[in-house]
Amino acid sequence: MNLNLHFQNPSNHLDKRGDFRRFKRITCADGLTFSAQANEGAYCSPRNGIGPWVSVEIGFPSVAVEEFMDYAENPEDPTGTVYG
Repeated sequence: MNLNLHFQNPSNHLDKRGDFRRFKRITCADGLTFSAQANEGAYCSPRNGIGPWVSVEIGFPSVAVEEFMDYAENPEDPTGTVYG
């Protein structure tokens, strides 16, 4: 999946809080789900809210993912944290 296309698709927008858009969770083929966000308040680049993005914030994966752990804001809670 191309995340830039995910963020541009209005059907993936959950809501807008202030100036920040929130996006629906992503579900992978293996069943893993996670949040992916890109806005001025997220760990992403650029932080302009319009993209295209070269990095985005993910968070709250349905299971711990070892490859994400170096980026965990709270490594003690791998399914309840965000990854910058």
